[in-house]
Amino acid sequence: MYLLSTIMTHPQDKHPGAWSVLHMNYLRAVVPNAYQYIDYLNEEGVIEVKNHFAGRNSRLYRIAKEYQGPAVFRTITDMALLNRIQEARCEIAKHNSRKYPDLNMMTSRVRIDVSAAHETIEAMYQATEDKRAAEARRTYSLAEVEKIYRGEIFHTVNDTNFRYDTNFTRLPSELVQHLTIEGKPLQELDICNSQIFFSVCLFDPTPEVTRVMRSYLGQKLTIDTKRLQLSDKYDVKRYALLATSGEFYEGMMKLFNLSDRDEVKELCFTVLFSKNTAVRYSKDVRMFRDEFPSVFRMFTFIKSEGHNRLAVLLQRIESDVILNHCVPAIRKQLPDVMFTTKHDSILPAILLVAGDRAGEVARVMTETIEEVTGLKPKIKIKQAQILKSHSATSNTSTPINSNQSTPPLNTFYPIIRTKTLQLVENDIVRWGRLSGKMKRQIKKFKKDNQASVTVVDDKKSASSLAPAGELIKESCKK
Repeated sequence: MYLLSTIMTHPQDKHPGAWSVLHMNYLRAVVPNAYQYIDYLNEEGVIEVKNHFAGRNSRLYRIAKEYQGPAVFRTITDMALLNRIQEARCEIAKHNSRKYPDLNMMTSRVRIDVSAAHETIEAMYQATEDKRAAEARRTYSLAEVEKIYRGEIFHTVNDTNFRYDTNFTRLPSELVQHLTIEGKPLQELDICNSQIFFSVCLFDPTPEVTRVMRSYLGQKLTIDTKRLQLSDKYDVKRYALLATSGEFYEGMMKLFNLSDRDEVKELCFTVLFSKNTAVRYSKDVRMFRDEFPSVFRMFTFIKSEGHNRLAVLLQRIESDVILNHCVPAIRKQLPDVMFTTKHDSILPAILLVAGDRAGEVARVMTETIEEVTGLKPKIKIKQAQILKSHSATSNTSTPINSNQSTPPLNTFYPIIRTKTLQLVENDIVRWGRLSGKMKRQIKKFKKDNQASVTVVDDKKSASSLAPAGELIKESCKK
């Protein structure tokens, strides 16, 4: 069942039928003979498996459609299994990226108001008419909230686009309002239409942008791109003016006589990221080409050696600007401001800032981006919403009303809440099944937090020794 839970809680996105990536070294450490169990589940039609050769992922997994539906939530009580999970998580944590230590430090301090997050998840579920999609989003959201609550914070740097990936880049946007750093709610600082903005850098690249282009496209293609000399073309100047105005999509709506902003976004991203052959069958692509011929020429020239090259290049430019320039500048000029970064497919360059210093951070971002790219961006500040729960600064959940569909954390399955720090009578009897290392860590953590063991009675009422996940997080640091 733990294998099924892992598949359900690690999808690549929040949509129905999404495939999951499994870390097989982790699974083998937790579940002996994991491959045999997975093969059996596949043969019996419980899960689906797909070979996937792009990048480092060779196989993808998901629950078969016949078995998809509302999730049932349970707690792990097998202490031997819990012990293997804890040790495997510590091993995984060793592989977290150390490239951006300041960001790692600040990211590790992010907390979530679990009760308020659950209320938002349930409200989203009730408001979504397509219940299959709503169920997929709810299970995904609950899993992400639980990982943050348990202290399973990861931070990696993508090998392809060099983006900084964390739990918070995967977190659904409606849950950002429930995040805090050191008790302070976060505000989003968003570079308006960032992918479009960074695409303007390609026409007259600064030395910093040229360096990124050369590292990805190679010396020859970078030189050939510059030789196009398109920056003075009238349509390029119009495109750049729209992109740096902060109202690119609104301008495009007027230009193409469209009333739906999402339709304009779809048009632009088709132009940016589709194959060059799309001009043959896409009316939208032809419409863009006719309006911005020089811009279209630049994009198709870069994509001539692979349709994804433009997308990756823009993401690398964004990552370099944000991570290697903006973050150090903010840390230097505003050292007491805590923040982390967040990205997604539409607004991939977002800073989450704690407290009321967002205006100062926006100023530093604007100045730094202009210095690096030669272009002045528009920074949109999204005010943090008021947290609903009274325990906004805590990582501890308050039980949710029993008549709600969203379960309280201490009954999670398949989210698999580990109960390492809440020992019931049977657990105490089985204490000897824990490794010596884990016994020492639990005793030390108890002593440091002046906590005492609470035996759970028949009514299942008890207080935990410490916030779940803290032991794992602390021992992993060692």
